[in-house]
Amino acid sequence: MSDWTKIIVISDLHLRAGGAPALGIDTTSRFEAALAQIKEFHPDIDCLFCAGDMADDGLDETYDLFAKIMRDAGYDWIVTTGNHDNREGFARIAKRHRATGSFDTIYRHAHGQVCLLDTLVEDANHG
Repeated sequence: MSDWTKIIVISDLHLRAGGAPALGIDTTSRFEAALAQIKEFHPDIDCLFCAGDMADDGLDETYDLFAKIMRDAGYDWIVTTGNHDNREGFARIAKRHRATGSFDTIYRHAHGQVCLLDTLVEDANHG
């Protein structure tokens, strides 16, 4: 076992259903390119944290796209919501969901733990 746990955090992907651009940016291609760079330069990561705003539109299809890309990349991943996420769609891909409806998550590893906090405020552009 290594003396270190390597975690990479990504956020604000703003993917859209069908791979449609968000504000003129091909966020799907950028996400896939980022994962390719992670795989090339950090092949030894233990976990990839996705800290909110996986979807720009909150559609089920977009969360399915995110989950497929992550499965294809082969990473152990943990997610929490961002202010653009939709809890119902998000729940379909989240690995952990508390009875409270919150997506607060604790990732425990050999050297400690990391907490991801759900700050989503429904129907608001902040959180």
